[in-house]
Amino acid sequence: MSWIEHYPPKAKIAIRAPIDLVWKVLLDGAAYPVWGKFISSVDGQLGDIGARVQLQTQLGRFNVAPFMRVSCVDAPFGEPSGERIARWEHNHDGKFARLGLIKSHRRHELYQDAGADQTIYKTYETFSGLLWPVMPYRLIDRGFKQQAEDLCRYCEAIS
Repeated sequence: MSWIEHYPPKAKIAIRAPIDLVWKVLLDGAAYPVWGKFISSVDGQLGDIGARVQLQTQLGRFNVAPFMRVSCVDAPFGEPSGERIARWEHNHDGKFARLGLIKSHRRHELYQDAGADQTIYKTYETFSGLLWPVMPYRLIDRGFKQQAEDLCRYCEAIS
């Protein structure tokens, strides 16, 4: 399997919990160490557009601490009895991004159909810059899937 088959890193999961709960958990950076294995800490406000946030995460045997800048926060909207959607987006904002070496854009999406007792969570990240071909896509993809599973398990437990 080639690295291109894993580009862009992505995850999708159905969570048996209301969209408002999943949204609240997703944007509560202080709680990430409680429910997730992929991101061990968050320094900054995930729900504030323009906020610069630093993450601590494990990629294989490497501990990395990327900076990101929140670019979009659309809280769940739509009629409570109809389809509801939400999204949260951020861009890589570290030294490598400023130098044009690695740029990225990550998007998190939540969907809840009318009358559904579950929320669909989707996330993916696209990369560009001079070093994009050498990014560890398999590790990032594995981390996204782990994060989605952990988010699901936690939200379903507290729902």
